[in-house]
Amino acid sequence: MAKNWTPNLKAATDEQTCDPHFVYRVSIMLWMLQYEGRPASRRTIPELCADVWRDFDGTLSEADGSPYKLPEVDTILGAENDPDFSWLRDFMRYALEMPTQTLPKKSRERVKYLDLMIRAGGPNLWRGRYY
Repeated sequence: MAKNWTPNLKAATDEQTCDPHFVYRVSIMLWMLQYEGRPASRRTIPELCADVWRDFDGTLSEADGSPYKLPEVDTILGAENDPDFSWLRDFMRYALEMPTQTLPKKSRERVKYLDLMIRAGGPNLWRGRYY
C-alpha cells in the first residue's frame, strides 16, 4: 500500500538567495522546464507557477520555521508593473552566465519563490506533466 506523502518545504535563507551559485542553479532549472510541450518562457512561467501551486498539497515555511505566506503569482513576478515579465527574461539569462553581483532584495524574494515553486512541482514538473 502506498504511503501518502505531504511535502513540507522550507524557503531559502537570505544567505542562499544572495549566493550567485544558488541564483545560477534556480535559473538553470527554470531554463530546463517545459510547459505545454515547449520550453517554458517568461510568458508561460507565471502560468506554470499557478498550476504548481494549485496542485500543491503540502506546507511551506520560512527558513526560521514560521509559515511562508504564498504571494500571488502576478504580484511576486511583477506583472502589475512589468506585463512583459522582462525580469524573468533577464533572470533566465543567468543560466548562461552566473551573476557577478548580489541581486536586489525584491529579486531575491522572487528567487526564493521560484525555488519553492520548482521544489513544490516535484517529479510532475520535471516530467513535463503540466500541459
